[in-house]
Amino acid sequence: MQAPTTIPQSQLQVLINIIVAPQQAFIALRERPRWFVAFVVFSLLAVLGAVVSINATIHAIGIWYPAQVAADPRTASLPPDQIKSMTNIAVGISRYTWVFAPIAILAFTAVTGLILLGGSALFKGDAGFTRTFALAMNSGIIVGIGQLVQGLIVLARGPDSFASPLDLAAALPSLAWIAPGAPVKVSTLLAQFQPFAIWSYVVTSLGMVTVARVSRTAGFVAAAVPWVVGIGIAIVAAK
Repeated sequence: MQAPTTIPQSQLQVLINIIVAPQQAFIALRERPRWFVAFVVFSLLAVLGAVVSINATIHAIGIWYPAQVAADPRTASLPPDQIKSMTNIAVGISRYTWVFAPIAILAFTAVTGLILLGGSALFKGDAGFTRTFALAMNSGIIVGIGQLVQGLIVLARGPDSFASPLDLAAALPSLAWIAPGAPVKVSTLLAQFQPFAIWSYVVTSLGMVTVARVSRTAGFVAAAVPWVVGIGIAIVAAK
């Protein structure tokens, strides 16, 4: 069955269509799998979200990090001056984590593209890596929007509202809101189920149907794998 065709779309129009007319975006990505403009916009959204919430991040790390040091048997006996010095270093690093956002986006999108490629092969689709990578990058723009919205929420609430990285991650509405006081790893898991992550997952899943020519069920299964991997990484890193 031949894929439907459409009039040529600019990379910016494809990004807009990911939001307002995703099927048109999927057709365009199958015909011309482009990703660079999506990468630039995704990076700008992520960086802006991190920058507008930087004061809250610094405040949260300044409270959370020394508490972690004190709770760790290996470092709990360190003298206060050394703990303060270590905290200052952690806070200093947190000021510039936004610099690495584009690298993280490229790395995670590459992994996602490879997983989707595997899903395409497993479910007898016909997409190559260029198509699955382009789909992952363009649908990732929804995550970027979520990061900006999260940053704006954090900015509106003010630095004093946040005392840990988990507090920052849970600023967006998520399942974590229904279980306040849950263990850190449980709260981290629940915080991953938020509107923008779910929206991006659904768009990626449906995109696989057109871009890779797999069934809808296969698309949802393939797109679930990188999401589960990301959730697993977040849970393992949570303290």
